[in-house]
Amino acid sequence: GHQNRNGLAIGLAAPWVDLNGFFVVDAADGDGLDGFCWTRFHPATQGDTPEPPLGEVYVIATSERARGRGLGRALVEVGMDHQYRVRGARQAMLWTEADNDGALTLYDRLGYVIHHGNARYAPRSRT
Repeated sequence: GHQNRNGLAIGLAAPWVDLNGFFVVDAADGDGLDGFCWTRFHPATQGDTPEPPLGEVYVIATSERARGRGLGRALVEVGMDHQYRVRGARQAMLWTEADNDGALTLYDRLGYVIHHGNARYAPRSRT
């Protein structure tokens, strides 16, 4: 989806947010942002199905003017490096839409594989 400044500010104010996992590239011309990567950390879980600590690319965004220059790749790499070195996450995850070809290509080039998919269903329109 698309993120505007207001939505981003509200999201970053949430109590679970670790701003040390938020990485920003300012536009070279001083006019806004060229991109950002917002990461999250999920601690290890115990119990019947224990899970290791997990780093997540929560939101990745690049401006239209910055696309095609490798910025998205660099931001994901910096974000996941932070999750690995600082937080101890040895696995990573992210979510994207099945029709987001640019994101799917980026994640494939970074070595991510599809672990599982989700589907949403709604009633047919009655018009």
